[in-house]
Amino acid sequence: MFIGNQHLVKDFKGLVKNERLAHGYIFFGESQVGKFSFALSLANFLETGNFGSDGKMLSESLIIKELGIDCVREIKNFLWQKPQNSSKRTVIIDNADSLTAEAQSAILKITEEPPEHSLIILIVSNLNNVLPPILSRLQKIYFSRIGKNEIRDFLIKSLGIKKDKAEELAVLAYGRPGRAIELINNKE
Repeated sequence: MFIGNQHLVKDFKGLVKNERLAHGYIFFGESQVGKFSFALSLANFLETGNFGSDGKMLSESLIIKELGIDCVREIKNFLWQKPQNSSKRTVIIDNADSLTAEAQSAILKITEEPPEHSLIILIVSNLNNVLPPILSRLQKIYFSRIGKNEIRDFLIKSLGIKKDKAEELAVLAYGRPGRAIELINNKE
C-alpha cells in the first residue's frame, strides 16, 4: 500500500521503461512515510508490471531486515544469479542506517562492482549513519511527509474507515501514512 509521493512512481516507471534505472538507491526520509512500501512496489513493478504490492511473492527480490555476514554472502549469491521473471534482481535492505560499520563495508564491496542486472535499495531514516563511500555510490531519493487530505482519502477509500475517524487519524499521523495504519492496528 503505497500512497503519496506520486511523482516518484511516475519517475521510476519512466526510468524502468527507458532502461535507465541505477544499480542502487538510498530511499531516505522520516519513518513511516512509505520508503519500504515504495521499494516493494518498485520490485513488484519490475517483476509483474504492476506498481504496487499485489500480495504476490516476488521471486526476483530479497528483503533483508537484519544483516549479518552470512546474509552478505546470500546477497552476493542472489545478485549474481540471472533474473528469470524481471529485468533486475532486487535486494531491499530495511533500516540500513542501523547497520554496523562492518556490515556497511560489506555492502560497499557489493556496490563497487554490482552485477549488470542487480538493484540494491537501502532504506534509511538518517543519512548521517551511512558511510560516506556508500552515499557516493548510490543515488539518494527523499521521501517527504504526505498531506493530511491524501492520508484521509486513502483511509476512507482503501481501508473503509469512516470519514470522521479517517480525518482524526490523518491529523494524528502528522503526514506519515504508516503512523495512521499503526494507530488503526493499535486501537484494534
